[in-house]
Amino acid sequence: MRPIVLLAAFTLLVNACASRGSPSADGHAPGGCKLPSFAALVLDETDPVLTPGGSLQLGRPIAVYGPMGPRALPERCRVRWSVEGAAATIDVAGRLTALASARPGDSVVVVARAMGAEARRQVPVIGTGPMPLAGKWRQEPTTECVGSRGPVRELEFRRSGEVLLTFQPFESYVDWTGVYSFDSATGALTLRNRGASDAPARLQAVAGLSGGSLTLTVTPQGDAMGLFINAPGIQSCRAVFHAF
Repeated sequence: MRPIVLLAAFTLLVNACASRGSPSADGHAPGGCKLPSFAALVLDETDPVLTPGGSLQLGRPIAVYGPMGPRALPERCRVRWSVEGAAATIDVAGRLTALASARPGDSVVVVARAMGAEARRQVPVIGTGPMPLAGKWRQEPTTECVGSRGPVRELEFRRSGEVLLTFQPFESYVDWTGVYSFDSATGALTLRNRGASDAPARLQAVAGLSGGSLTLTVTPQGDAMGLFINAPGIQSCRAVFHAF
C-alpha cells in the first residue's frame, strides 16, 4: 500500500511542477500577461494618418514571436495607451484624435504598453485634399520601360507620404521604401530616400492619371535607381501601371 501512495504523491508533484513552468497554448505564462524575452509588441496599422480634428481607432497591438509569427494578445491583458506630441490625444480605448489646430506636417507617436513591453508608431497629420496616387499599382508586363529587375509588380503610395516598391512581392518583403511628393497641377512626381527633405531624388518623373491607369514618363537623368531605363540611347520612356 505504502509504495502506491508514494508513487501517487510523486506523480502529483511532477504534474504540478510541469504545469507551473510550461507556457500555455497561446504562448504566454499561465494566468499572466508577460511576453517572453524573444517576442516583441507591434502596432500593426498599415497606413495610420490623421486629419485636423479627425479621429482614428487603433487596433490592439499584436505579439510577434519571431519565426512563429504574430499572435493576438489575450483579451485579459490590458493595453495602456499614451501619445507623445501635442497634435493629438488618445483615450483609454485607443481612439486617437487630432486637435482642430493640428496642421498637415505635424505628427505624434502613439505608445501602447502591454504584457511588460511597449510598441510605438508614428502617425502623421495630413491635409484633407484628394490624394490621387494613394493605393497600389502594378506595372504592365511589357519590354518597354523595364529595368534590369523586370517590371515593378507593386508600387504603393500611402497617404502618409510613404512609398513602397517591390519587384517580386512575397509576404511582407519590400525592395525599397522612401517618401514621395506629387504636384497634381504639373504631374511632377519625386521619390526620395527616407530622412532629410533635401535627400537626393531617386526617381523624378511626370505622372499622368486616367481612369485606373497611372503613366510615368521617365528620362535617364530622372531614373537614378535604374528602375525603368536599362540601356543607353533611350531618351525617355513611358511606364504604365494599373491599380489593383
